[in-house]
Amino acid sequence: MLVIIEKNAAELAKVDSVYSQIQANMPGFQRRGIDTSVDFVPIHSGLAKYVKERNAWDPKWEAPLFPENRRERSNAGSTPS
Repeated sequence: MLVIIEKNAAELAKVDSVYSQIQANMPGFQRRGIDTSVDFVPIHSGLAKYVKERNAWDPKWEAPLFPENRRERSNAGSTPS
């Protein structure tokens, strides 16, 4: 889906100017989205593949790929009861 949007971003931008930021830099757009949500939701494997293929991946995102790693990170500062 991301590849299709990326390939058609210029046409989409003609219809809705919101797509102009995707047309300008789709991998950067996705990277900003990951950065703002990585601590709250797991990264979809398809999005991870897309971003990695475009050399926009940040290694700090490896753990959030899997929900069980998110839980470990969120409980890292807590003490067991």
